[in-house]
Amino acid sequence: MRVLALFFGIASIGLAQNPSASVVGRIADPTGAVVPGVTVKITNLDTNLSQHGRSNETGDFTIPFLNPGRYTLEATAAGFRGFRQTEFTLAIDQALRIDIPLTLGAASETIEVKDTPPVLNTESAARGEITTHDEIAEMPLDGRNYSDLALLTHNSRRILPVRLTYAAFPKAHDPPRVPSIHAIIGFPRV
Repeated sequence: MRVLALFFGIASIGLAQNPSASVVGRIADPTGAVVPGVTVKITNLDTNLSQHGRSNETGDFTIPFLNPGRYTLEATAAGFRGFRQTEFTLAIDQALRIDIPLTLGAASETIEVKDTPPVLNTESAARGEITTHDEIAEMPLDGRNYSDLALLTHNSRRILPVRLTYAAFPKAHDPPRVPSIHAIIGFPRV
């Protein structure tokens, strides 16, 4: 029973982790009316991989499961000029909002926006942090335990405290006491 509870506890923690980012937004025409069916293409500049999406009937679009990195965004629709958002950066667990204003014109014309979108995550209260290689190299890690780096993130804590008990040996000349495997796994000692 304990093993089952431990399994579901770890599984639920794993589902809460989201190492990817997403881009969301609303597409509108010059009058402010939403534009459904617009093709949105987002391209990772480091890998040159693209993902596509479409705006729904309310003009909203979402492109989820993007790896952190540098991206460009393009939006095209019949009867409107193309829209291009130049290089912007996505971080871990970020939901970046980019609202797209389309203007009337030929599809061969493109409006290029070079302004960087704000880093503030207005789509959710989730918070992600990145620790750079230089920060890790300069940190005095006690015992060089790399898993302690996770404790640097806001609101993180150890989930399962480690408790070791020692198996008793009947004679004083026996080898030193070693951790009991039952205590490490969590089963009661018999």
